[in-house]
Order: sequence, then C-alpha cells, then structure tokens
Amino acid sequence: MYKDIASVYNALGWDKFSLKTADKLKPYLKKWRIKNHLDLACGTGLFVNELSRLGIDSSGLDISKEMIAEAKKRFPDRDFYIGDMTCFNFKNKFDLITCLYDSINHLTTFYKWKKVFQNVYKNLNRGGHFIFDFNTISKMNMARTTTYQTQPDYLLVVEHKPVGNDRREFFAEWCATSNKNYCVRKKFRVMEKSYPFSKIKELLAKTGFHEVSLLFTKTKNPDLAPRLFVSARKP
Repeated sequence: MYKDIASVYNALGWDKFSLKTADKLKPYLKKWRIKNHLDLACGTGLFVNELSRLGIDSSGLDISKEMIAEAKKRFPDRDFYIGDMTCFNFKNKFDLITCLYDSINHLTTFYKWKKVFQNVYKNLNRGGHFIFDFNTISKMNMARTTTYQTQPDYLLVVEHKPVGNDRREFFAEWCATSNKNYCVRKKFRVMEKSYPFSKIKELLAKTGFHEVSLLFTKTKNPDLAPRLFVSARKP
C-alpha cells in the first residue's frame, strides 16, 4: 500500500510534520533526559534524524520496506528496521517511543491499538515515555475536502472524506513525469479510524501506563480538537 508513496513523500511536503513536532518536543526531551528513542511508522526517517541531531540515539521502524529503503538512502548513518508496530521486540529498551502523524489511525481495529500499546510498554525502559498523535472522531467527521498541488514534475490531488461516524478515507493521486518524459499515474488510498479519547486513555491505563496526558492542547473536551498528542509513562 505504501510502495508508491515512499518516493514522493518528502517532495509532497508531508515530512514537515516531523520537523515541527521535533521542535515542539525539545523541552520534554531535555526534561525527561531522553538518551535513546524508537520511532514507529518512521516513514522516510526525518524525525529519527532530527532527534539524532539533538544527541539522542534514535532509530526507526516501519512496515513498508520502500519507506525504510528511502530512509536508509537519506540517512545512511541512522538505524532503520522493517517491522510491524503491532508486533515488535528489541533486546535493548528505549527511554522514548513515538508514533506520529496519525499513523496509529491506520490501524482500523481497537485490538491492534491495544497490541501497539502492549508492545510499546514492553519495549520501554522503566520510567520511559510514549508519545503518539491521532486524528479524533471530530476530524473523522469533517466535511469532504479536495486539494491540488502542482510542481514542475508532478500534479497531486488529495482528497479526504468521512466514511460513517468514526472513519475517514484518505486518497491521493498524482501524475509524475518519468525520465522518459511521459506521465506515470499513481494512486494511494488508506482508511483511518478513531476512538474517543476517554477510551484510549482507559486502554493505556489498563496496559500499565501512568501519567496519561495531552501535550500542546488545553481543552475541556479533547474530542472536539482535530488532532491530539498523547503522552504516557511506564512506571
């Protein structure tokens, strides 16, 4: 599913989310004295590289071999692994594990969310932190949107539309110019699913996490925000 998107992911500007998030997390990384880190669904590896630049031993895991190939190509000095975030295990544990850019929403059953939380908990050091963001049910129900982006070597169309109450379909289609000067049309489609924050918070607590809280957001009703960043700590 992610094969075609890997080569154009950064060109389309979607890696900028990693840069902004790394910058916002700097005070927390210093406060928590993070020494090593694993990024789940790391994509093309920019967030791993940003934390490495801060002196953190950072590595990434992604289920897409194409994404990992792109990450290794861009950052050959960093460690990247092909793997499923619902089923992974490292010999050396981590101070921080992240799962960013609503990657967890791509798991469309709550059982898979549970497996991610369990695997994260198992692979954290005691006192380690877990940070992830997700699109809320409010975001799932936002009106259908279509955007267009034109560059010298491609035309991109991106569409988001609600599917039921708690799902949203993301569809991208682009026409990229090949080295033979003809257009190669490619498509990427993924379904996202969300759950109430109270249910997610309860599952984190049942998994064993403490200090479950929201980062960067102050609201009495979290489910009304389109995106939430969640922080949890392993005691």
